[in-house]
Amino acid sequence: MLAATAALLLATAGAEAWGSASTAFHLFVLGVPVSTATGLVAFARLVDTVNGGTFGLGRRIEAGLAALLVFAFVVGAAARSPVTFGEGFPGVARAALLLAFVALALQSLVAATAARR
Repeated sequence: MLAATAALLLATAGAEAWGSASTAFHLFVLGVPVSTATGLVAFARLVDTVNGGTFGLGRRIEAGLAALLVFAFVVGAAARSPVTFGEGFPGVARAALLLAFVALALQSLVAATAARR
């Protein structure tokens, strides 16, 4: 799931770099359900960890970062929405894209660390 989200982020960054606001908007919108599915997987791991009787700090951080990733996609889609804002707010969309990259990188790191234990 994280690989699909990463590929989508890279495609969105490419669309932003080439100045294709419409493509970036559609990729941001597509990222909402993809990142939500990734978040649900992280939340399921958290529930399994807590039900197993352990604290699961890594899993809690992973689920929180997944929620931040969904938030970044929603903000990016809203910032690039041609219906609401005409040309949109490219600065906000790029900031959301950066936030999504940071959240995904941290989530991947936490997931890899938690998987080792």
